[in-house]
Amino acid sequence: MSHHDPHNLHDPADSLGAEAGTGADDPTVQRLRHGLDVAGRSVHAPAGIAAAALRGGRRRRRQSRAVIAAPLALVAVGAAGLGWAGPWGGGQVRTVPVAEQVREGQHAATTTDDVLDQLPTETGGFDLGVAQQVLIDRCLAAQGLDVARGSITLDAADPIADAARRGGDVEDLTAWTAHGSDYGLSSAIGAAVANPAAGELGDFAHGIPAGYLKAVYGDPRVELTVPLEDNGSLTVATTGCYAQAVQQLYGTDVETYTRAYVTVRPLREQLLTQVAADETVQDATQQWSRCMQGRGHDVITPADLPVQLQAARRDLLLHKPDGSKATEADLVALGDAETTLARADRDCKDTSALGSAVAQALVEHWTPLASEHAGELDAYRAMVEHARIVAAEVNPR
Repeated sequence: MSHHDPHNLHDPADSLGAEAGTGADDPTVQRLRHGLDVAGRSVHAPAGIAAAALRGGRRRRRQSRAVIAAPLALVAVGAAGLGWAGPWGGGQVRTVPVAEQVREGQHAATTTDDVLDQLPTETGGFDLGVAQQVLIDRCLAAQGLDVARGSITLDAADPIADAARRGGDVEDLTAWTAHGSDYGLSSAIGAAVANPAAGELGDFAHGIPAGYLKAVYGDPRVELTVPLEDNGSLTVATTGCYAQAVQQLYGTDVETYTRAYVTVRPLREQLLTQVAADETVQDATQQWSRCMQGRGHDVITPADLPVQLQAARRDLLLHKPDGSKATEADLVALGDAETTLARADRDCKDTSALGSAVAQALVEHWTPLASEHAGELDAYRAMVEHARIVAAEVNPR
């Protein structure tokens, strides 16, 4: 998870994201137009940026899941009429020969990777966020605003907790498809401590410049509101340095980017909901849960795993009961807890055949989704490809 979310309009320090753009004759722009035309979308001339506080909504959803202990995937399956209840009663977990376990695990990893590679990224990512921030700052500087920034380094007094706060969560889809010895959480925190992210920009050295908001969002500010799939709406500015930076970054205008983004953004969650409701996956998930509980892990679906990992990170690194600062030993303890959970998950995915069931369901349910949204997906991938090229050129290193 990037702290620089290119889809966050509210906090000037956190709402900046990136890529370099061109005019209507740019091949990337032409591909975007074609992709959206195929999807039946109206397309306007390049000239803007899309941004909004979508990450905040996602965080609230995850927090509410943790509080009520009812992950979205479980709610979706319950709505489908399964009516699970725990703890599980009798019944033996199917034992799979070791050779078959290996084959199932490899099959799951191969087929899920094929699908995951096609899915749209949830955000522009760290590099794109920094690049967009740089592009916005350049636009502000051209208007005479003081955009000198300090650098960001880990808190010298508490570097491990600082890295843990900045680190990303384990996504629900990752938890369903993972088949290994860890989920990458503790190793990512350790890597951040050893090598803090290069190119990250801090706050303005002399405070937010006068006239900042007018310059970023335009004066007068023009906005676009797009409906979301949950009956909400997304409002973005289509003027100012913000809009200019998006055009430079994604090679297209705000409306084009926004409409493609809000269409492809929910596809990951839609796919996971359909996979979790798949009858074969449901049956395997029940066996997986019994297996995990037999190993001391009180989980109902793999969507519970990120919640457990977040709790472990909080208790071991962020809010230790004795109030002391996180130590290397605490990070090792988090790694050990993550490894224990991941290995149990891997073994139970094999013995329950959940790994191969999820892999097959991903392919089956993604195929019609990808076909239905082929135009938007092609357009969005072209935007992100354009953005990554630009980010590589403008990011400070």
